[in-house]
Amino acid sequence: LIGEQRCWGMRLDGARLLEAYRHGGADEYWRNRLTQMAAANPSPAVHFGFAICHLKLGDIGSALGHLEKMVEAHVGGVVFIGVDPMLRQLRGNDRYEAILKQVGSPMASAPHTASS
Repeated sequence: LIGEQRCWGMRLDGARLLEAYRHGGADEYWRNRLTQMAAANPSPAVHFGFAICHLKLGDIGSALGHLEKMVEAHVGGVVFIGVDPMLRQLRGNDRYEAILKQVGSPMASAPHTASS
């Protein structure tokens, strides 16, 4: 079923992703995912997905570049980049902080719990 699901508005080949993972582990999976996403001629909203993939590969510069492209393209989802846990590792990065300031996105606060 996962092979039939859309990801950021595009279909990814789940079998190829699984084979990439089996062949080269997580890094190969994320590289294959980037390749498939780029080949799909995605909308600007997919820059978030590119940012996540690049973070998973340890390429912070490229991840930040894609977040900046989201801002330039006026992608609505950019308002969530300060609170999305996938981007947590960027906290404290000057370039990331500048992006957050530009879009007016607050940083996530400590996790909240509801009392019963």
